[in-house]
Amino acid sequence: VEAAFLARRESGRVAAICRFVRVLAPSDRRSMEWCLSRRSLSPNAELVHKMSRCGTIRSSAVEAAFLAVDRAHFISDDADVSSGAYADMPLRCSGVHLSAPSIYAAALEALDLRPGLSFLNIGSGAGYLSAIASQILGSEAIHHGVE
Repeated sequence: VEAAFLARRESGRVAAICRFVRVLAPSDRRSMEWCLSRRSLSPNAELVHKMSRCGTIRSSAVEAAFLAVDRAHFISDDADVSSGAYADMPLRCSGVHLSAPSIYAAALEALDLRPGLSFLNIGSGAGYLSAIASQILGSEAIHHGVE
């Protein structure tokens, strides 16, 4: 009921997001508060938030790494593909495959990477996973991506 009231009070995009939150999680007050406090999130930040809410991203290190690396930078300017840059789905552009961001998030959570560890990414494709891993590993790590 409170979310419905706030959705009517707000306007534009925020109202649409509040209605969406109300339908998916009526008892989750944090979702409603997040909705109202994040009026102009970047598309990349919205993608990361969705993966965090779904439980795909569990650690703050993986979340921060995904926020620091924008998936759109690893996709060619092909209009058919670039529209899906922030969707949680696999993409193929210019012969290079990018897995869905949730697949990368699950892999990074399972690897439990920490600053200073080494990382070898064979079949690194566009480099999106390698870029995210490098954010977690830091500048002192040995990190190689080979396509």
